[in-house]
Amino acid sequence: MDIKLLFVLGVIRGTLAQADDQEEDDLSLPNSNVYYPAFLIDLKSTDLTYKLLSKSPFTYIVVDPDLVPMTSDEVIQLRKEGKIILAYLSVGQAEKSRHYWQDDWVPGSFPRFIDDSTPSKSSTRMNTRFWMPEWQSILRRYLQDLISYGYSGVVLDSVDTYQRFVQQEERLFPADDMIALIAGLRQQQRDFLLFVTNAVELYQDDLFRRSIDGIVATGTWYHTDVPIDQRNTNFTLGFLRKARADTKTILASDFPKDLTHVCDFYIKCTTEVFRCAVFDVRLNGAGESC
Repeated sequence: MDIKLLFVLGVIRGTLAQADDQEEDDLSLPNSNVYYPAFLIDLKSTDLTYKLLSKSPFTYIVVDPDLVPMTSDEVIQLRKEGKIILAYLSVGQAEKSRHYWQDDWVPGSFPRFIDDSTPSKSSTRMNTRFWMPEWQSILRRYLQDLISYGYSGVVLDSVDTYQRFVQQEERLFPADDMIALIAGLRQQQRDFLLFVTNAVELYQDDLFRRSIDGIVATGTWYHTDVPIDQRNTNFTLGFLRKARADTKTILASDFPKDLTHVCDFYIKCTTEVFRCAVFDVRLNGAGESC
């Protein structure tokens, strides 16, 4: 079965809508022989309205706060309805599309916290010296805006940017710098949920463990339709299992297209008792069921 869950143009397609009564840990309802995405990540759509998300079967919903056309009251109402609305925030990279980006941030006159010596894979993003107070001040203001708007929490992306500085003399312990940043953001609002994307190796640190509420894990079993090396999968699972045992929420998503791989992902992922979903790699709200 290949059911596309396209949350665009105000349409929820496929039989996923049957999952309205899905229980908290029963990740394969309504049909025990069919696996459905157990959460939504959509960082591309500009028409994720309150009405659409309210009718969706998902509890955990990750959105780009600068794209969704929802008022603060609507976000708060979704929370009252039991939705957990998480806003996306990149901490290791500065994004040119965000309101904090200044017109005079150009080559030759970037602020000190912009690291133009390590190229980013995207022309719309720049790596940051994330330990610098100027950048952290921007992040704190952005986070406060999300808190004030009514979001349930935040997903911190590009946490693994610290790895770019491991071999550089500029910072002796960049992993500690990233953990300190995350812990500082944690202190800003204790009841505001804080998720991180990948960087699971940081989970061995006690301060990191105490600072996060969950992990968004991508590419655990598959990179598109290419299986991940089993040693890497085992490495990742070791930390995700510890996090799960610590009652952290695990939102696991891979991006295969081949139905055999989609089904294999769901079987392996749900066996781990994670919340599981297969999405298009562009994270545009299109999901796959099996």
